[in-house]
Amino acid sequence: RRVNAASQRHDPGSLLNWVERMIRLRKECHEIGWGTPTRLSTGEACVFVHRYDWEGRALLFAHNLAFEPKTIALADGIEDVVRLDDLLSGASIEADAPTLSLELDASGYRWFQIVRS
Repeated sequence: RRVNAASQRHDPGSLLNWVERMIRLRKECHEIGWGTPTRLSTGEACVFVHRYDWEGRALLFAHNLAFEPKTIALADGIEDVVRLDDLLSGASIEADAPTLSLELDASGYRWFQIVRS
C-alpha cells in the first residue's frame, strides 16, 4: 500500500501526526532549552533519567534503552516532587514516599511536568 504525506495528514494515528505532536510538545517545553539539566541516578545502566529546572518550573524525562520493560526507583533529585503529570498521556503519579517508582515500557520513554511542593 502506498503511504504519502497527504494521507498521513488526515490520519490522527499516523507517524506524521505523531512526529508533529512531539515537535509541538518539545517547542512548548521551554525548560529544555533554557533550564539547568540534571542527570538522575536510576540504578539501571540502560535507563536514562534527567530533569530540567527553569524559572520555578521543572520537567523530568525517563528513557528505557533496554528491549524489556523496566521499573525504576528514583530517590535523588526528587525531593521537591509532589506529583508528576505525564505530558504524553495526561496521567499523574503521586510522590508520597522518599522514592518515586516509574514503570517504562521496553524501549519506552515518559515525559513529565513536575509539580513541586
